Amino acid sequence: MDAHFDEVEGVVSLNGSYDMVISPDGEYVYVASMNDDAIAVFDRNPLTGELSFISSSKNGEGGIDGLNGARSLDVSPDGEFLDDVSMFDDALVTFLRNISTGNLAFLGRI
Repeated sequence: MDAHFDEVEGVVSLNGSYDMVISPDGEYVYVASMNDDAIAVFDRNPLTGELSFISSSKNGEGGIDGLNGARSLDVSPDGEFLDDVSMFDDALVTFLRNISTGNLAFLGRI
């Protein structure tokens, strides 16, 4: 069994994990963290399901705005975009998803 915990072995942005989504290709997992105001990114082995932490996108870092209370995730059917609805910012936040690496680039919020 594969388990990951916030602040253990380099994994961050899982405090108050609320929602998760798997990319359409099955290779990446995204986790919305209400308490960390962030989205954690994991590489996923499609055969075993094993996860490896890659990075996180956090409210207030690198120009990211709108993830206060990150709550609900969705990946577009083509896998190019990831959206989050944030409870405390009352915002819809959109990221461009790098299909090769799984990393996210903040596009904006409405």
